[in-house]
Amino acid sequence: MSRNKLVAIIVVCTIAIIAAIVIPKLIDGTDANSDFENGQIDAISCYEAKDHIGERTTVYGVVVDTNYASGSSGQPTFLNMCYAYPNPDRFTVVIWGENRGNFPQPPEDYYDGKTIYVSGLIVPYEGVPEIEVTSPSQIIEE
Repeated sequence: MSRNKLVAIIVVCTIAIIAAIVIPKLIDGTDANSDFENGQIDAISCYEAKDHIGERTTVYGVVVDTNYASGSSGQPTFLNMCYAYPNPDRFTVVIWGENRGNFPQPPEDYYDGKTIYVSGLIVPYEGVPEIEVTSPSQIIEE
């Protein structure tokens, strides 16, 4: 099997796993904010995220570096926690361009320098742990 086919299979499986976890949460209305408001949030530090690949959890830390890659495919916004890009030990929050409209302010400006809690499935991208965020309800400010 070629490397490209293997990567495609991994991407498809990751998307299926994310959908299996996120869609039921959206249907039953649970999100990070309701957990936080009830004092039931269980979070790990952004320094620990690399040890929790494949887990759905909440990660907290300071957003130390941001970038809105408006010229890139998918127009991603990156919120880097613990370490700035390109440090391989960073934890990254990714917000795709199609989801930027869900945020009342540009995420790269609003969250920069803040301590946040972000909930979702931790997946690796080129060895860096990340959570893809589609809604502001997945992010809580401290």
